[in-house]
Amino acid sequence: MKTLIYQFWKGTIPAYASLSSRLFKEYAQRHGAAYRFDENPDFFKGKYSEYYHALRPVYDDDFLQYDRVIFIDADVYPKREASADILTASIDHIGMVEELDPEIRGDRPRWLNDRNDHRWAFGVRRCFPRNPAKISRRHDTRL
Repeated sequence: MKTLIYQFWKGTIPAYASLSSRLFKEYAQRHGAAYRFDENPDFFKGKYSEYYHALRPVYDDDFLQYDRVIFIDADVYPKREASADILTASIDHIGMVEELDPEIRGDRPRWLNDRNDHRWAFGVRRCFPRNPAKISRRHDTRL
């Protein structure tokens, strides 16, 4: 199975996004996956285009050469001992994984915080009442 890990960043790349890119490139190499980082992509146009690029693999035929494409936010880091589980996990068409260690957000914008995580989770449950998101909580009440 041919797998790609895809990340992007619009604007000046902050240190944490550069670190994420380097670590996931190494992760991909260790586990036999391809890696792609798009800097300032312009596939989508418009006011909110910077948020749509996560969906680029759905709309861009360049991604059809892969059996599986995994988009990972540029503010996420793999642990050093991370297995290849994200490359082989069974999903239907689109899957999503929550962040497990939000405390590593020290150098990120103020709006990336636990309160907004909870607001997002509430919105997901409200928008999808028939199939609510399964949101597990750790013992310290983080999502």
